[in-house]
Amino acid sequence: MELSLNIKSIFRVVLVVQFAVLILSVFAGYHFAQFLPEPLQDYLVWEEEQEITGSESILFLLILPLFLMFFSSIVGLYFFKVWAKKIYIGSSLIMLFLTPFLGPTVEHAFVTALSSLESACFGFIFALLIFCDVVPSKSMPNKAIKNGPATVG
Repeated sequence: MELSLNIKSIFRVVLVVQFAVLILSVFAGYHFAQFLPEPLQDYLVWEEEQEITGSESILFLLILPLFLMFFSSIVGLYFFKVWAKKIYIGSSLIMLFLTPFLGPTVEHAFVTALSSLESACFGFIFALLIFCDVVPSKSMPNKAIKNGPATVG
């Protein structure tokens, strides 16, 4: 089933929005921390001063490559690469299952709103990847090869 250019364009726009929101949320998290109430700012300072435990180190070593894979898969999906579909889905699911082990988070409402927007983008992208052929599950052969070799009369 060939999808219209319109849905592929929308898919790309949502990918760009997700990527931009992810980057923006990192900077917004640092910027808006100063607007949190004093006890929450104190908690963030206390949390940064804590020594990293062995389990946190292992978790970091797992999450860092997953983030790199996730961001590279967004770029690959923009160009409709088959490998990117598998990496995006796999890394997303793994990060989702690791989330409960990260502990409590404190963030400004604006950062939470950005997170909600990113979640909506993720859901849209994930649904299109699973239920539509925006990015095919395997490489599509060249049309010339698909139609067979040319015959000379």
